[in-house]
Amino acid sequence: GKQVKKLYLALAAAPVPVGIISHYMRPVNIAPRIVST
Repeated sequence: GKQVKKLYLALAAAPVPVGIISHYMRPVNIAPRIVST
């Protein structure tokens, strides 16, 4: 909960390329589907 929020805020605040952000966001969205199946 809190750690994920801190990580999100850190990524949002840091001048990180969009590619890296999408790289970290994709597994979060895809993983639950793989685990559920």
